[in-house]
This record gives sequence, structure tokens and C-alpha cells, in this order.
Amino acid sequence: AVLILIIILLLGGYFLLTNNVTTSPLVPEQIKKSMQIPQTGVSIVLNEQNNSGEFGNATITEEIGKVVINIKLTGISLSTPQPAHLHTGTCDSPGEVVFSLTSLTDGASKTILDINIDAFNTKLPLILNVHKSNQEMNFYTACGEISL
Repeated sequence: AVLILIIILLLGGYFLLTNNVTTSPLVPEQIKKSMQIPQTGVSIVLNEQNNSGEFGNATITEEIGKVVINIKLTGISLSTPQPAHLHTGTCDSPGEVVFSLTSLTDGASKTILDINIDAFNTKLPLILNVHKSNQEMNFYTACGEISL
């Protein structure tokens, strides 16, 4: 009797597993969506440097497979465009420029990099540096560190 009960339970479990699992093929749109990199984002604090009075933040997101970097600073008293770059190194010791960004005008800029977020992440850690002007590239007004 016990053996029969075990066999019935095993067959019942097998029946439930094989008949309750339903699969439906993915349509091409679902396949495309499942393979897309999600729109991820991060906000970076940009701290004042060299008593510039400038500080703010930058957002890094992905839109349609490209990295988008928006920078917004406050405390700006300059009407001069301010170059910005992503560098290796630290805010205290900037290294090589990895990406040139759109210069800030009135404290804001938007840059679209022709790289996806996964490829961008392979470049990290980086720093985002804002320079005082094209004439004063060695004077940094704001900086923030970007890492995973």
C-alpha cells in the first residue's frame, strides 16, 4: 500500500510539472525589449573647487543606446562658456581626458556620447571636471567622481 501511494504521488507530481508548465513563443518585439539595456541613471554631486562658488550635479543616463550627460551648476557669475571633461584620476589629481563634454553655457550643458552605458562603465572610475574658461583650462571650478 505504501509503495502504491509513493508511485501515485510521483506520477501526480510528474503530471503537474509537465502539464502546468506553459510556454509561449516570444514575439520579436518582446525579444527586442528583453535584450535592451535598461535606462539606468546616476546623479553625481559636483563640488566647488578653488573657491569658485560653483557647485551642482550631473546626471548620467542612457537614451536609445547612447550615454547622455546633463550638467547643472549654480553660483555661476561667468557668461563665458566653461569647458567640461571626463578625466581619469581624482578631483585632487586629474588625469587624462577620456571624453570631452559640451561646454557649459549659463551653468548648464547636455552631451550625448556615442557609446552605450555598458561600454561607458568599462571606463570607470572617472571624474567630471568643469574648467573656468578656454583660456584658464588649469583652473577647475567644480568636480565630481563617477564610479560603480
